[in-house]
Amino acid sequence: MNKIKNFFLIKIKENEIKKEKNKIIKNKNSFSVNGFRRGKIPEKIIKLNYKDYIEKSAIKEILKNKIEKILIKRNINIDTEVSISELHNNTCDELTYKIYVNTYPNINLSKILDLIEIEKNVLKITDEDIQYTINSIRYLNAKWKTKEKTIQKLDKIKIELKCYYKNKILKKFSIKDLEFIVGNNNLIKEIDEIIINKKLHDEFEINNKFINEKYNNKFNKKNLKIFIKINKIKKIILPKINKKFIQKTGIKKPSIKNFNEEIKKIIKNETKKIVQKQIKFRIIQKIIKLNPINFPETIIKKEISKIKNLNIKNEKQSILTKFMKDKEYYEAAIYNTYYKLILKEIKELYKKENKNYKSKILNKKNKILGNNKFKIEEKKTNTKLIDELIIENYAIKNLIKKIKFRKKICSFKELIKQ
Repeated sequence: MNKIKNFFLIKIKENEIKKEKNKIIKNKNSFSVNGFRRGKIPEKIIKLNYKDYIEKSAIKEILKNKIEKILIKRNINIDTEVSISELHNNTCDELTYKIYVNTYPNINLSKILDLIEIEKNVLKITDEDIQYTINSIRYLNAKWKTKEKTIQKLDKIKIELKCYYKNKILKKFSIKDLEFIVGNNNLIKEIDEIIINKKLHDEFEINNKFINEKYNNKFNKKNLKIFIKINKIKKIILPKINKKFIQKTGIKKPSIKNFNEEIKKIIKNETKKIVQKQIKFRIIQKIIKLNPINFPETIIKKEISKIKNLNIKNEKQSILTKFMKDKEYYEAAIYNTYYKLILKEIKELYKKENKNYKSKILNKKNKILGNNKFKIEEKKTNTKLIDELIIENYAIKNLIKKIKFRKKICSFKELIKQ
């Protein structure tokens, strides 16, 4: 499914430009002129000093609004490539622009739904699942005690990681305070293995081979050196299973006798959420296979930039993002771009099949926010975002009803690991 280049014309009248120019000029705080206080500059002086800027800004804003309206009306993805060129047949009171857009053939969900068959996990709760969940809750409520002995599995440690290339520190790939639990699969396995039996304040070089081969090929391994320093070690102290512990789990009637039954209920509730997420992901994957699209590189580059920025914000949580391959970023960007496009089609299908969808959304939103408009304004709640999330939820549930499933029996532990 390849992109198709289309174009349409947009005409801007002189009176539209005048109105927009007046809006820009009225915002006096955005201008600065020597000899005048900000916000106190006379309009004549603003017009004289910022004539070209005001003209260009007014046209840019009008085009932006008009293009957005056309894209929504024609059901074209807002994230698509848009290029603008001014035509030379302009008149005194009218400007004409030619707008080029890359569009894609619509994903006709109603035609391909019969071809989609996915695996659905059906839970069989075992005694092992109950014990596994109890242990997980104990770990969440555990206390940590500082220790000075050697590092063992499930110890929580804080390290400093320094990367040097040709004896110069690479700040981008160095982390000052990286905290993690050893052997908990939230760090590179090789580092976990190296750290076992190390002591507090130990400083040592680690083999960079696995980083070069698995995560990045940008550096010559002979010139890349990685050092780790152990700054803190803590051992885990798990709580005993008693009434006090059971109360912390949120169980309304804490009782050691009924604890296992209550844990079963927790497992069932968690299973519903996990299975729903799995089904959603598998449906999207299947639709992608049935609808290959060649996305423009500019869109993919923008998405890669978003993912990288998100990873930078969470860099202390995972070292993997530091050494993530360009290929992995590219694949994630492709999936995200597909997801936006497919989600849009899923929502459109739901709207077509449910004419009263607006009243459903309103009722659901009122339950979430309540009918107190003042309260909503006070909290500055983004009601449009809430609308979109409600539509998304209803639309996916509507889609799931149309899909064929192959049932697979699994334990709760297996379900979580998938």
